[in-house]
Amino acid sequence: MQFIKASLAVISALALGSAHAEIVTYDFTATISNIFQFDPNLPLLTDSIDVLGSTIHTSETVHGTISYDTSAPVWVIQKRVPMPLVFYKDMGSMTLTFEGGLHFDSSTIAETPQMSVGDNSTTYRGADTFGFSTASRITPEQNATLFLVDRSGTAFDSSTLPGNLDLSRFSQRTLYYYYGADEQAIEVDATITSLQLRSAVPEPDTYLMMAGGLGLLAWRRRHALKQRATA
Repeated sequence: MQFIKASLAVISALALGSAHAEIVTYDFTATISNIFQFDPNLPLLTDSIDVLGSTIHTSETVHGTISYDTSAPVWVIQKRVPMPLVFYKDMGSMTLTFEGGLHFDSSTIAETPQMSVGDNSTTYRGADTFGFSTASRITPEQNATLFLVDRSGTAFDSSTLPGNLDLSRFSQRTLYYYYGADEQAIEVDATITSLQLRSAVPEPDTYLMMAGGLGLLAWRRRHALKQRATA
């Protein structure tokens, strides 16, 4: 009985540790609503545009992924009383694939993604918000941002990074993509239509903790068997 109690205690500790140290990955889709071209000689809005040898069209579907560590440390707290907006910095990643073949992968950019969580944030008039953005400081410049807003302020209970985002809780679901080079600058706005949790993988430290816990269970089991044999 003591062995069973000890086993349950260790397993509970492992489960708790895993819940607080996960790398989560989401797959999402978005439909392009607007394409802006920042050229004084061209109309601001356009239905299609060529970027890096690929053509982007309005109404086409963009497929993407985001991945981040739920235990990422706080970077900046925007101190607006009473409810702040909390920013996190982490080696997460985002990918975008357009129907025309254009592919964006933030892991090829020497810039750390930035995430933000607002729980009844004063910055957004009491809304709950989640933002994931990447930016590059190299040419051509490429930026991508996924931004979710729940104006009812009920999506989150805290400003910690969420382990599972429920798209149905958010009324504003926006994806932005920006491309800028010497000869061209464009912005693509899209509405996120699906967001699905693909996986939640424990961090390496969690695996080490699990290995240690299993070793402890094995030692306790052997110790209990020896005591029975000598009794």
